[in-house]
Amino acid sequence: MLIIRHDWIRKLISFYILIGIIITCASQVPARIYHVDIQRGSDEFPGSEELPFRTIGRASVILEPGDTVLIHPGVYHEQILGGKSGTENNPIVYQGTDREKVILRGSVLVKDWWPSGKIWIKSNLKPITSVNAFVMVDQKHMLKRVESPTNMPPGTFHLDAFGTYYIRLEKDANPNIDHDIEVYELDFAFNSGNRWGGTAKKWIKLSNMTIEKYGTYAVSTDWRHPSDNSNWELEGLIVRYNNAEGIFHCLDDWFVHDCIFIRNRGHGCQLNGARIFFTNNHCAENEWFGPYEDGGCGILIGPDDTAHSCIVRDNLFENNGAVSGLWLRDISRRTITQQLN
Repeated sequence: MLIIRHDWIRKLISFYILIGIIITCASQVPARIYHVDIQRGSDEFPGSEELPFRTIGRASVILEPGDTVLIHPGVYHEQILGGKSGTENNPIVYQGTDREKVILRGSVLVKDWWPSGKIWIKSNLKPITSVNAFVMVDQKHMLKRVESPTNMPPGTFHLDAFGTYYIRLEKDANPNIDHDIEVYELDFAFNSGNRWGGTAKKWIKLSNMTIEKYGTYAVSTDWRHPSDNSNWELEGLIVRYNNAEGIFHCLDDWFVHDCIFIRNRGHGCQLNGARIFFTNNHCAENEWFGPYEDGGCGILIGPDDTAHSCIVRDNLFENNGAVSGLWLRDISRRTITQQLN
């Protein structure tokens, strides 16, 4: 007769439970918190609270799923191209410590123009490309670009192949004393896509910061691969004064909430993915610098077949451009649930 000893079975079960716990613990790396502080940091430091990194880009290359980087007040003049994806339960988080004071900025303020007749010149700048160049006056006007620095009319600028800006202001004003003049250097703050040396990324969260004055967009994603750049969360951002759209594009399963999209040159935000949840945002005064070639609205949904099943709810739209609030572009075959304030 076979006799089964229950104490032996209990020991065996306990053994397997212990092995499972050990394997689970070994596979889980504790989430880390890094710090970035442009005022007192260095990219040679380890990124701790006491010894923070200087740039967000330095932090981005070491972040693993579940990690958070806390960004301290200051103006960060940079583009974040690469980095890894998070996971559903362990997103990678970029979080500002003060929404008004943590500023990612693509332009530079110039106060040392030197005169040549009615033209003012600034050299030794570092525009990423000449294509997206702009000159912003007092956060209200954009100068018109011309092809030559010769015989420039008032209200125009020229950028040569060596990074030298030539400007002539209205009424031939002095840019060093009469106005605040900001010029383009960088295209976007965050990239998601296998392009321009960057990486496609999922499960990324951007929170509690201001992103402004980039040559194109605050956040730029590869719309041709929406599932590869899915599941981003944008929380509590201020996105303003960018030279095209604020966000281009939100893709599959993005969650955008409690943000302000204000005074961008084009749309505040473009949704071109599936199942995007866009709620409790404020979109105001987009198409700020005058008529934009693709129109200017609070948010644009479409125009591609990838845009469907989105929820747009409880948002505030005020004084946007040609299409004031929500523009549903070429989406007759798609389902959009909307409940707008």
